[in-house]
Amino acid sequence: AAFAFCGAFVTLLVILYVNDFTERLTEPDIFIIMGPIASLQTVVYGLFPAPASQPRNMILGNCVSIPPAIILKYIYSPVAHWKTALAVAISVFNVCSLGIVHPPATAMAGIFALSERSPNDEWEFFGMVLAANLIVLLMATVINNLNQKRQYPIYWGHITTYLHGLIKAQKKKKEKVEDDNGGETTGGETELDRRASMSSNWSETSDHLEGSPLRQRKGGQ
Repeated sequence: AAFAFCGAFVTLLVILYVNDFTERLTEPDIFIIMGPIASLQTVVYGLFPAPASQPRNMILGNCVSIPPAIILKYIYSPVAHWKTALAVAISVFNVCSLGIVHPPATAMAGIFALSERSPNDEWEFFGMVLAANLIVLLMATVINNLNQKRQYPIYWGHITTYLHGLIKAQKKKKEKVEDDNGGETTGGETELDRRASMSSNWSETSDHLEGSPLRQRKGGQ
């Protein structure tokens, strides 16, 4: 808990300074939406092994949650309860069906739907959300791994998983080729051993029959 406290404090402090710099630079038209970013600290430091905290879920979750909320503003610009509920429902559907559940992304969808900004301006805020998530991801990776009992992230995403699977498949293929190349000698030795074993068993069986009472009786006759 103490480690999570330190990580959340340092990370959010950096985000706040970045936000101040952005506001001064844009006078202050563009800023970071802090609510979901603050809740993100609990995810990356308190639930760091969970799928919801992994980089794939963080980035892709926002990418499939926020744009639909912005598109709804092009269709119907005034703020409306049904539009906010629909934006959140679309976000939940997208992240669940794609296996990239990330609660702060759903919160972002609701905030974007409630905003009175123009749809064109929202894309700049969407970019700030992604930038803030990348900063949190970078800092959480460094800070979590300072503790030997923590590992973050557990996995990065589909690309690294695909590359790992590809390398593993190539390694298995190479081992199979090597086994096939050495299989002739190994197979021949195995066959000879099998035949020698059968011959030895047959010899033992014959010796046993020679000493049996039935064989002795036939020999006496």
